Amino acid sequence: MGAPDEGGKVLKLTRILGCDPGITGALALTTAPDQLESVHDMPLSSGNVCPLALKKLLIQLRPDLVVIERAGAPGGRGIKLGVAHGVLLAVVQLLELRVHIVAPIAWKSSLYLTSDKRRSCELAVKLWPEQKALFRRQQDHNRAEAALIALWAWSQSHLVGPTELEAKEPLQPQCCQPKLGDAFQFFEVPLSKLTNAETIRLGFLDELSEPTE
Repeated sequence: MGAPDEGGKVLKLTRILGCDPGITGALALTTAPDQLESVHDMPLSSGNVCPLALKKLLIQLRPDLVVIERAGAPGGRGIKLGVAHGVLLAVVQLLELRVHIVAPIAWKSSLYLTSDKRRSCELAVKLWPEQKALFRRQQDHNRAEAALIALWAWSQSHLVGPTELEAKEPLQPQCCQPKLGDAFQFFEVPLSKLTNAETIRLGFLDELSEPTE
């Protein structure tokens, strides 16, 4: 599975970084859909995202693709989130990393999640039980959502071209597109605990009915 570059060649993605932006945000590196390599809280300095520390972290993680949740919140929180989002995006672009921005509703609906942060933590624990300590606290929902954003990207990476802000037109993959759900073939979870469905592969969630609040 890969993404087309400007010349139409397919790039093999092996390190996808999911980012939940904000001063309480997190970054999660995956090396395969079922392989959560590491999770990092957003580096801060004086209560703001620290560009230098973030740069060092991204150089260390060496992601092939960075997926950032689109910022959007009302009032003063929205301003702070927007600034943090801008710092993250600026550092990613200065490092010339491939980046994709996704709206919260896009990735959450495909994983049958809602605005309930607890459900994000619960799903992360089910998918990566060996790292459940990372998601045990209520405030760890940002870590969980960063990991889940990366997981979502594995099923969408064949649609991601060059840096989204640079692309004038959507790129068409030059290879056979994998079926929706291929990225989740490594997982088999009892969805009856998450929805009213029977135990099925997580990758086929989109074939079920719309998520319930």
